[in-house]
Amino acid sequence: MSIRLVALDIDDTLVDHSSIIPQRSLDALRKAQAKGVEIVLATGRGYLGTETIRRQLGEGFHYIICFGGALVADYATGSPRIHRFLTEFIFHNFERIVYDTLRRTLFTVKHNRE
Repeated sequence: MSIRLVALDIDDTLVDHSSIIPQRSLDALRKAQAKGVEIVLATGRGYLGTETIRRQLGEGFHYIICFGGALVADYATGSPRIHRFLTEFIFHNFERIVYDTLRRTLFTVKHNRE
């Protein structure tokens, strides 16, 4: 069975803190593409936060998974293929959810230090 798709994380996998893809990695990705392997980037970053990576990759890279899986977009057009953003409940209760989470976290940290 041959490899049909390779999904790569960006940060600390494909690039380091400089956000530059090493030439050796670019060559390997292009070689895989030439053999028919679909290369997909998968990241916690937002779509716009991948622009420097996209420019380095050039043509032939079709899809990216962003926001930790909440968005799958077509790199050529920027149009979403799959998107699963916040549920209506979370959207309307976001402030309370964050406050409750932070309050519990801070309580735990304070409690553990005493």
